[in-house]
Amino acid sequence: MSIVSVQNLTKIFPRNTCALNKVSFQIDDNIFLAILGPSGAGKSTLLRSINRLVTPTSGKIFLNDQDITLIHGKKLSMIRKNIGMIFQQYNLIERLDVLTNVLIGSLYMQTPFNKLRSCLLHTFSKQEKIQGLDCLSILNLMECAHQRVDTLSGGQKQRVAIARTLMQNPRIILADEPVASLDPVSTAIVLDYLKKIHITKNIPVIINLHQADLAKKYAQRIIGMNSGEIVFDGNLKNLTNDQLSVIYQGSQT
Repeated sequence: MSIVSVQNLTKIFPRNTCALNKVSFQIDDNIFLAILGPSGAGKSTLLRSINRLVTPTSGKIFLNDQDITLIHGKKLSMIRKNIGMIFQQYNLIERLDVLTNVLIGSLYMQTPFNKLRSCLLHTFSKQEKIQGLDCLSILNLMECAHQRVDTLSGGQKQRVAIARTLMQNPRIILADEPVASLDPVSTAIVLDYLKKIHITKNIPVIINLHQADLAKKYAQRIIGMNSGEIVFDGNLKNLTNDQLSVIYQGSQT
């Protein structure tokens, strides 16, 4: 059974801007996969399509052999419960404390009534709070549990976002440029934790990256993109300087 299967995925935005052009790949096992490429290569559009934050123009997306390409409403919400999404900008509520932000990840799993209650009153069950603290422990953030998010560093905020994702008990984690705004030390810490979670919890990770050195260090498989197309798909051993030149052809960075 395929974990993710993308078939001839195309996304054309207004003014005929082609972000994805017949992109195809498949993930059949638990893997740490890096999507590498310059800005504008289509990496974010691809990841957001897998989570259905972007609706493709054509092509198919399968998650655990279920076609999720055209589903909407409640069915889409059910699918998203299984997909952890980590963004570059953290998407945290900075005036709230760390634990509450993590607990918000559990709202995916609640009934509509309980979700509304928890959102308005910030009330969560004892079991949810225990799980939230456990997620913070995994990210070494227990001492920050009752600290306001706006007092944290960028690296700590991204670790809070990862802990929030773990509250969903996701089957797969998608990370869209999660270290693009971080310094080198924080970058290493965040990626080390993502790799640890991938290994210890057997969760596949698909991560978008600009930096080839990070992809080489952390990924088991690398997909290189340029101008909305896959120009490389292989492991570290096959990622030669010539292949990197193809991936970054035309890039100004």
